[in-house]
Amino acid sequence: MAGIQHIGVGPDVVDRSSTIDDWACLPIDPEVKAVVVGFDEHVSYHKLVKAATYLSDPDCLFLATNEDKRFPFDTKVVLPATGLCVQAVKEASQREPIVLGKPHKYMFLSIAKSFGGIDPKRTVMVGDTLATDIMLGKNCGLKTLLVETGLNNRQDIAENRSSKFAEKQKLVPDFFIRSIGDLGNGVLS
Repeated sequence: MAGIQHIGVGPDVVDRSSTIDDWACLPIDPEVKAVVVGFDEHVSYHKLVKAATYLSDPDCLFLATNEDKRFPFDTKVVLPATGLCVQAVKEASQREPIVLGKPHKYMFLSIAKSFGGIDPKRTVMVGDTLATDIMLGKNCGLKTLLVETGLNNRQDIAENRSSKFAEKQKLVPDFFIRSIGDLGNGVLS
């Protein structure tokens, strides 16, 4: 991981005979300076205890990759995503993370800083999900283009446009197309 020492990747092996007293004596690494929460299929109470404990130090940085609630699969099985892990650490630590991914501004601001000269008024955010891609564009003052090959389509746009809730109305992109291949054929607004 880019030469950065890290702990906590993969499952934490826990002695099943542990008691609450054992949890209270968990060894803590004094070198930990940040807690980074991303998707973890091995999320556990043990990891939550460690994350919350490290984050009890106000100088420990709390970063989250994203807050996506579900993975975008069109099946009957609901697959909770990274937001589940982030929410658990937020609750346990009573802290708010710096969220690096969409729809938060951090990603765009980092790109704009790295490349310089990016004018938000002349920039289009292209994506296939209203809650992440289109909201990133809206949050950063960009034009937005929804491609209907992902989670959302023009029916969702129509529902949001006619909603009485401001939060839903924010999810209306400036333009939409069926697929990225249609870009040369014109864009609908």
